[in-house]
Amino acid sequence: MKPLVVFCSEVRGVRGPQCERIVEKYGYTHLSAGDLLRDERKRPGSQYGELIESYITDGSTVDSSIRVIYTSRAMEQTMAQHRENKFLIDGFPRNEDNRRAGPDHGRSARVLVLFFDCDNETCIARCLERGEEQWKK
Repeated sequence: MKPLVVFCSEVRGVRGPQCERIVEKYGYTHLSAGDLLRDERKRPGSQYGELIESYITDGSTVDSSIRVIYTSRAMEQTMAQHRENKFLIDGFPRNEDNRRAGPDHGRSARVLVLFFDCDNETCIARCLERGEEQWKK
């Protein structure tokens, strides 16, 4: 079964609520590239945990090949365990290298990329709200 993949590109503060609506309305499995990487860096014995940590600490984008490994793995596990084949991949691609290395490697039945455009004031307001919410946790 070939997966149907929707990539949701980077617009901080806007992406999350829109992804939630798409998942709820259309039944996609939501995979957050950032969450997958953060989980992997915490996993004891992780092959790339320290490297992921260094990228995050430096504030740089994690190498495309590493992003693809964990996104592809999550897709494969979901298809094997739940027979789900519709994915919304949040926060990917972050750049052209990510796009070319994409986790579907041409295996997808269809690929769609969503890009949410938003004015700067709205993005700033939503980022500040998100920061406050995360700070409270």
